[in-house]
Order: sequence, then C-alpha cells, then structure tokens
Amino acid sequence: MHIARERRKRPQCRLFALFRPPRRIFEPSTVKNVPNLAKATARPSSAPSESPRLDEAERHEQKRLEALRRYDILDTPPEESFDRLTRLAAAHFDAPIALVTLVADERQWFKSCIGFDRRETNREVSFCHHALQSNGPLVVEDATEEVRFMDNPLVTGPTHIRFYAGAPLRTPDGYALGTLCVMDTQPRAFSDEDMTHLRDFAAAAMDALEQRRRAEAHRQAEQAQRASERKLRRIVENAQDVIYRIDAEGRWGFLSPSWKELTGYRPEESLGERFIEVLHPEDQSEALFDFEGRAEGPDRLLSREDRFVTKTGDVRWVRVRGRLITEEHGEVEGVIGTISDITDSRRMEAEREARQRAEELLEAKTSLLNNMSHELRTPLASILGFSEVLAAEGDEQQQEFAEIIGQNGKRLQRTLESVLHLAQIESNDETDLTLEPTDVADAVRTVAATYRPPAEDQDLSFEVRTPPEDEETRALLDREALEHLLDDLLSNAVKFTKEGGVTVSVDTGTSAVRLRVEDTGVGMSASFQSGTLFEEFTQESTGLDREYEGTGLGLAIARRLVEQMDGTIDVESSPGEGTTFTVRFPRLAPADTMDASPEAAPPRAKE
Repeated sequence: MHIARERRKRPQCRLFALFRPPRRIFEPSTVKNVPNLAKATARPSSAPSESPRLDEAERHEQKRLEALRRYDILDTPPEESFDRLTRLAAAHFDAPIALVTLVADERQWFKSCIGFDRRETNREVSFCHHALQSNGPLVVEDATEEVRFMDNPLVTGPTHIRFYAGAPLRTPDGYALGTLCVMDTQPRAFSDEDMTHLRDFAAAAMDALEQRRRAEAHRQAEQAQRASERKLRRIVENAQDVIYRIDAEGRWGFLSPSWKELTGYRPEESLGERFIEVLHPEDQSEALFDFEGRAEGPDRLLSREDRFVTKTGDVRWVRVRGRLITEEHGEVEGVIGTISDITDSRRMEAEREARQRAEELLEAKTSLLNNMSHELRTPLASILGFSEVLAAEGDEQQQEFAEIIGQNGKRLQRTLESVLHLAQIESNDETDLTLEPTDVADAVRTVAATYRPPAEDQDLSFEVRTPPEDEETRALLDREALEHLLDDLLSNAVKFTKEGGVTVSVDTGTSAVRLRVEDTGVGMSASFQSGTLFEEFTQESTGLDREYEGTGLGLAIARRLVEQMDGTIDVESSPGEGTTFTVRFPRLAPADTMDASPEAAPPRAKE
C-alpha cells in the first residue's frame, strides 16, 4: 500500500506519459475504435480485405455475448463474494474506485462497485470496452493525455476520471466478459507488480463467476430433478397398474399405492416379503422357476400371467411384466416392472369363449336335427301310412295293433316337430314369422274349438271368453305362431286337469291385448315356476314318478314365440289348485291397422 501512495505523490510528467511504451498509452488492437487515431496509424489496404475481418469480429462479439448470457449475471443483486474482491482491490491499490464490470451489447453493468455512484454506463464511454480488446490488462495512467479518453464524459465531467487499470474477466474458453478495474481521479503510475496483482484480482473475480455459474447450474439441476421426482411420484401414485421392484432374493423392495387396491395389503405390509407368497399355490413353483431361469439366462424380459390371492382370500388374475436389472459385473440385482389386473378381461374372454362354444354346439345341434328331420320323417311317414292301411284292411287284432302303431307314431311325429321347431327358434331364424295385424280373439276361437271335444271327453268344462266382435283385439303377430302358442297352452291345460275345467279368455287394456289360459289342474310348486319351468325337456315330475307324457318342450317353445312377437308371458300356480298363464301383446291401434308392418312394430306389451 505504501508503494502505491508514494507513486501518487510523485509528480506526473506529461512528456513521460506521451512517450511511454505503446502498451501503456493504448492497445493497438483498439485503434480502430478511435477514428482519428485509426486513420493516422492504419496501413493502406483494399476494401475486400477489411470485410472478412469485420465479419470475424462480429462473430466473435456474438459468441462473447452468448458466453455472458450463459452466466446469467446481469442485473442481479449485489453479492458479498464480489463486493469482497472490490473492497480488497480498492484497499490494495489505494484507489477510491474499484469495479467488477460486465460489458453487454450496449451498456457496461457493474456487479460490484466501490466509490462509484452508478450501476451502469453506456458502453460507448466505457474504459472497460477497450480493455476487452487487449490481450492483457489495460492501464491508462492519465486519461487527459490519452487520445481515446481525453474527450470521454467520465474524464471531462464531474466524475473526473484520470487513472484506469482493468484486467479482463476471461472465461475458460477465452471470451472476455468484463473487467475487474480500479480508477482514480488523479493520474498515477502502475508497476509490473501492480499489473500481476490486478490479473490475480481479475482471476479471482472470474473464479467467483465460475463458482456462481456452477452453483446456479447445480441449483437448476437439483430443481429440475426435484420437479422430475415430483412428476414421477405423481405418476407412480396415480398409476392404475402396480409399479414394483423385487430384489435379488425375490423380496418386494418397492410397491406403488395401487398395490392395496389390487391385493388389499398396504405396500408397507408386503415390503420385505417374498413375492411368491401372494401367488396362488398352484402358480408359485412355475413363477419361481421362471424367475430363477431368467436370472441365469440371456433373456432379461419377464412377462407372465398369474393368480394373486388377496387379503380377503379372493383370487385375481394379473399380468406381470418386468426387466431384470444387473450390477456392473452382470450379477442380477432384482426386477423392476408393472403388475396389471386382468381379472375382468380374463372373465370376458372366458365368457366370449363360452358363447363361441355354445354357438358351435347350437350349430352342431341344428345340423343334427336337420339331418334327423330328413332321416326320421321319411320312414315315419311310411310307418303311419301303412298303419292306416292295416287299420282299414286288417282283421280285428291287426286293427288294434295298427291303432297302437299310429298313436305312437303320431306321438313321435309331434315330438320330432317340437324339437325341430325349437331348434329353428334357437338358431334365431325368424324368417318364417310374418308379423301382421292379427285378431287374437278370432285365433282363440279357432284353436279352442279343437280342444273342446277332448276336454268334454274327460268330463271337463271348457269355456271361451272373448270381447264383442266390434272391440279391437288385434296385435302385430304371426297367426301361425300364435296358434302354435295356443296349442301348447291349451294342450297342457287339458292334459294336466283331471277335474274342474279349462277357461281361455281374451281382453284388452289401454295398450295391450291379454290372452289368459286357466285350469283347475295339478298346479306347480313355486320352486319349479321360478326355476326350470320354461327350460327345454323339463317337467316337474321326472323318472319313475313321471305321471304325464310329453317332451317338456311346449312351454320352452311358447316362451320363445312370445318373445319373438314382442310379448310377455307370466304364470301363477299353486299345487292342487290349478295354473293360469297370461300372455300380453302390444295392442294395435285402429289407425295402425292399414299400415302395420314389422318395421313399425309397437312397443312391448304393458298393462
């Protein structure tokens, strides 16, 4: 410090300043920035040779500014690490002004300043602008004697700058961002030792900038990592599939929250447990063998379907996917992957396969029955035909035999026709149904006339109740199917009634035509009504206890016919008290009688 003070007291010689070596007066690299001096010292040259130099200088300046932006330092608050350096520099050089400057595109900004009341100046009046273009520190011992600075507002104005010494803040890749500089309002000398110290101060300032940049980059990296971790945590916490990790011993090391939804166990309940313990016992050995085999083989991908046993004992199908993770030396550390609940998809697949199988069986049954139709009907027709001939031309005993043959043949024929009719309905073949306005009351009277004689032969009353002929009882039906339905219901009513009688009636509601067949026969139990009543080949009495003949197909066919014609069928019955079947069809309004068609079918029947 005392050396610097002595220098300040030493008188300054203008002649000495003017004839000082060029490094002290100005840097040759900056002559072009001073028009008059540039003209005096420039060598003759052609215009084409100057243009590439200017372009190179512009490119260099752009790269320098990009380097400055990478440090993200401009217009930041004061920082002690830089203020400490300027305080030390001011004290060391006994200078009233010490700055850490950064030169931007159009301005010079001070990261730290001692003894200067501004935070920035225009780049055009900046001493540091010239320092950036030198290979080393720039020293101006008396600005009033320096052509570049004698007219500078910082020199001629109230700031009264006379002395300047600045060393560039140079990045590791060679770009000068600014300077660490000291200034004085009095001219002064600057030794080589002072120059070395100034370089050290500038290097320390650059180190502070580098440290700040690395710290900021580290902070941003940590911030990005935390954001990435938060995003990953949200993904894991909200993932529908379970994300898992298994260690080399086959124990759960990580389980995402969806584990509880899948198994009923909280993740912390399962951590540390062996993964095979949650597997179905039948799947454990195969899964363990697969895991161990992949750990020893080249295939690092795992994909299999297993059954998990939940906390409540339920079994759920899962798809386990994963990848084996290895250490640096190739040893397996464990598995990471996902577990998907596929219980519903497995169930749907099983249902789909069952439907497909049922359709295949139905198709096979239909094919078989069609073949039966051809193979049985022809010989059966011959049997019935010859039985009629024998009954007409044979003797008394032969006629008796022929009658038995005919009765059983006709019974077999009815059975065959019922089976074929049911097969046709089950195959969804509705092409034979012709829906058209049909008078339900008229159909009832027609079919009922057929069953009155056998009912009276059994001493049963047989009553038919229909509305007056002027009351509309039409519905959009297939007449033949309706009569078949009536045949099934009335034949059962007569067959299962020993005492009392049978009543068939038709009435109309607001939107439906109602057909009802009542009998006082044996009735049915509630369990049979709610169970297999409308299923194929079923009767309440079976085996050796079976009292009534029949195939058990009539009601199955009846229900399917009703449904195909958009109707409903219900039953009420009690053992020993009789049975009532009620069928409802959508009533056809009078205005719809002329234009009714299957495409314009009314809604399903309601009361």
